[in-house]
Amino acid sequence: MRTHVAVLALALSASSLSGCAKKIDATFEGTISMATTLAGKAPQPMMMEIKNGRMRFDTVGEGGAPMHGVYDPTRNEVVVFMDSQKAYMALDFSRATAPAPNTSAETSIAEKAGGKDEVAGISCEKWVSKEPSGKRSEVCVIEGVNFFDLTRLRAGAAGLGGVGPQSMQEKKMFPLRSVEYDASGAEISRMEVTAVDKKAVDESRFVTPADYKKLEIPPAPAQP
Repeated sequence: MRTHVAVLALALSASSLSGCAKKIDATFEGTISMATTLAGKAPQPMMMEIKNGRMRFDTVGEGGAPMHGVYDPTRNEVVVFMDSQKAYMALDFSRATAPAPNTSAETSIAEKAGGKDEVAGISCEKWVSKEPSGKRSEVCVIEGVNFFDLTRLRAGAAGLGGVGPQSMQEKKMFPLRSVEYDASGAEISRMEVTAVDKKAVDESRFVTPADYKKLEIPPAPAQP
């Protein structure tokens, strides 16, 4: 299942326009375009729709099968929809059945890298997270915005370590760009927001279709 949700890399919760300058706030309603690239693969576009703090992510799974996900921050839940199968799975991140983050804040060091950058016309601050193994993530973040990092569903990636995903979610730090490197310094994944469009989004885009079947997640194995 994790391979099917791998391309649902990251979530953006809000953005707004003020004059000609783009800014971020929690009242945004509209769409966000982004591109995610995994090592050795072509860039994968993803469209996000945002309304009342909820986020819908539309992309494709392995083999080009259409899929989408909906994140509800009030429930700390992501629902992943396999559209070609008319099936869905609810991942509750307040329960032990949810996948664990790939890297731990206890084993990584996060710090400001110094300086600012601009992504999709939005100013962001540079951070870096380093693992003792040599893995690292370089991110450019904005603050004060709800956030959920779907890379925590992906096995084998460096993740955001000490600057996420959970700590970033708690601190409301959202990465407009995230680049992950393995211990040798080779890039293994990249996410970057490419466009922000403020517009009305239909409520039906966040509703579970009545003809979709729910798939149950097996319980986590008992700890010895």
